[in-house]
Formats: sequence, structure tokens, C-alpha cells
Amino acid sequence: MAARKHRLKHLLELAAAGAPARASLAAELCEILVEWPRDYAHEAKKQFEALLGKTLAELEPSARTAIAARFLLRADAPETLHRYTMFSAGSESAGKAACDASLPARTALLNAARSGEAALRDALSTTLGFPPEIAADVLADPSGRALAIACKGSHAGRAVFSALTLLTRDQAGPGDTYLRLAAYEAIAEDTAERLCASWRSDPRAVPQAAE
Repeated sequence: MAARKHRLKHLLELAAAGAPARASLAAELCEILVEWPRDYAHEAKKQFEALLGKTLAELEPSARTAIAARFLLRADAPETLHRYTMFSAGSESAGKAACDASLPARTALLNAARSGEAALRDALSTTLGFPPEIAADVLADPSGRALAIACKGSHAGRAVFSALTLLTRDQAGPGDTYLRLAAYEAIAEDTAERLCASWRSDPRAVPQAAE
């Protein structure tokens, strides 16, 4: 009970601090929603999600992207976060991915996928420029969103993403595979570009992928 009161007090302090604390408030709200405390009423989630939406709307696109880079690979990432970062293209173009996946890079990814997950992880790191930790998290994401972001943000193309999905998820059922393939179309290209750039430039922001 004391811990909950302390955390709620901290949220109120961040909210009262105004614009300078908006990014910290959004990150704290995401953390709570991703790992919903057992002693919090389930009905209260809607209130936290509403506050997160209001807070994200007041942030610059670059700040929203930075928060997304931390949380979108987490299990049960807040749907509000997806709506503000993945399913709508931001107006800011800064921070786009610096490199496109060339034909040799795409070929290397496909060949690596045929050799196993470890080889594909190394290929994601060497051909697309992701730190090894992020490459591992990309492959560990069971939803397929992270791999879709990596392929779309690096302009590897839908065909490469589809092939990688089928090669790495051959034990998935038809419905599960379809949902992973649909993730590619759901992601705005410029958002994927910014997320890829963030993953390349700041290894400290490695998200925790769902087991």
C-alpha cells in the first residue's frame, strides 16, 4: 500500500511539473501499464491509458519515438502507445534510418535465416546496423512487430519480411503466421525508420522482449 501511494504521488508530481516532465510521465505510465501492479484495480487501467494518451499527444514526435523504442517490444505494450507511434505517421522526418538494405544485405538476411536464429541475429546486426542486444530482442518478439519494424524501417521490403517470418516461425499455426505478416502493413514507414534509427544509435534503450 505504501509503495502504491508513493508511486501515485510521484505521478502527480510529474503531472504537476508541466511540459518538462511530460516524457518522464509518459515513460512511467508505460512502465505501470506494461507491468500492471497486482494491488491496482483492473478497472483503473482505462484511467491510466487515458492519461498516457493525453501525455503522448503533448510530446514531440521524437520524444514519442524514444519512448516507443523502450516499450514496444515489451509484452502487453499499451495500445495507446501503438496508436500514437506505430499506426500514424508523425510529421517529423528527422532521425530516419541512415541506410537502406541493399540487395546483398537482403540476400544475406535470407541466407542467414536458413541457417538458424543465431546466424540471423548476427546478420541483423552486421547488415542493418543494430547492436547485438537489439538484434536479439527483434527476433525474440513473439508478435513479429519488431521484425516488421526492422524490415520496413531499413527498406528491406515486404517480401523479405514475409520470407524471414516464414523461415523463423515455421512452427506457428496459420492464424499466428497471418497475424505476424499483417504487422508489416500496420506500421507507418516513417515511424519504422525513426525506430530503427533509435535502435541503431542508442543501445542503452534496448527493450525487454517478451519471453
